[in-house]
Amino acid sequence: MDQGADIIVTPPEGGRPELVVEVKARGDIEAAMGQLKRYMQWVGAPFGLLVVGSTIRLLRETYRESGLESIKTLGDYRTDAIDALRPPDPTAMPHADLEFEARVQDWLESLGDPSYAESLPEDLRAAVREHLAPIIQSGIVRAAGPRARRMISRA
Repeated sequence: MDQGADIIVTPPEGGRPELVVEVKARGDIEAAMGQLKRYMQWVGAPFGLLVVGSTIRLLRETYRESGLESIKTLGDYRTDAIDALRPPDPTAMPHADLEFEARVQDWLESLGDPSYAESLPEDLRAAVREHLAPIIQSGIVRAAGPRARRMISRA
């Protein structure tokens, strides 16, 4: 989705997203990061997660500077060892980006289970425990827009 996030996590009662997620099966992580930062500021989200290919980048709004400079990268993590986050082959699957979004959403939902974090690589496990798990456990993970409609329009 070029205008905003693909997945959001909101409090159960609704309101501003606590986490916004941009997902791309492949592409330029820096361009995607600029897009995600703009969206984070627009909706007032304190955290962003960028999943591009086999890389996850965790972002946090620090509120210490003005503009996009206030959003800092907390870490980059490889996902090669996480089967659920293996990007689909775009040549074998016509809607690879949308399939990948669904996989990432399922993976995010699994982060609500503390025992799942034990299977993650150590650096990612620490970031999940500190930043993502509390948001997932207290919020609702959902697609930011209708995937089926986007799938039809890209066919």
